[in-house]
Amino acid sequence: MPISENSHECFVNNIMETDRYIRQIKSHPEFHQGKLSQAVVLIVGLGGLGSAAAMYLSAAGVGNMILCDYDTISISNLNRQILYSETEVGQKKVKIAVAKLSRINPDNLYIQLDEKFSRKTSMPSPAATLILDCLDNFQGRVDLAEFAFQNNIPLVHGAIHGFQGQMTFYMPGLSACPVCIAPDEMIEDNTVSPAVGPCAGFIGSMQALETIKYFTGIGDLFINRFMLFNGLTGCFQELKVKADPHCPACSNETVQKEDN
Repeated sequence: MPISENSHECFVNNIMETDRYIRQIKSHPEFHQGKLSQAVVLIVGLGGLGSAAAMYLSAAGVGNMILCDYDTISISNLNRQILYSETEVGQKKVKIAVAKLSRINPDNLYIQLDEKFSRKTSMPSPAATLILDCLDNFQGRVDLAEFAFQNNIPLVHGAIHGFQGQMTFYMPGLSACPVCIAPDEMIEDNTVSPAVGPCAGFIGSMQALETIKYFTGIGDLFINRFMLFNGLTGCFQELKVKADPHCPACSNETVQKEDN
């Protein structure tokens, strides 16, 4: 029976997809590329963390990526925000990010959110099933965590300060949130924090790895485990954390009060 032109095209596309992802498919007997192609990830913040995470997730074949950032590219971004170049200074990060990621992997869907994320941000369709916190300020992280917990969306947190980095996985109903862990840090700090490029790249890569593990169901997530990284010594520390049942940001009683 002759193969139709459409069947041949589908066969060729399947071969190309297998070739593109063959090395990660072989990484684990339960690795399912189709789960990544159907995933919907919201990345909030396209700076040092977001650049690395977005590039790796795009290359890995995460099929739907919502990119949220309201800022423009500045010269001081370029030591760590590897999505951008000097010729793009002054342009919108989200616009340039989508253009670059589309060249890395044109098979994915990229959706732009050119705005500062808030708890009132309207989610586009398809709706995100996982959020990456790649922000650079504590209050923004709190707002994002409250949004995630109230909408029952898992959240992968990352942050750096100079040579220091941290990462954890917030799972609504099962884990602590940023306010549970550090309630005294809720005061906004407007000072410019130091940032070393490779440290941002490392933490952003770890966020991407947690994302891949979550959607494929492989490995152990950093739920109620807080990873601290010291780039000066190359040492890691893991802290065990737990939710505060009376947390003003994520507790059930807080959500019920707001609903009423």
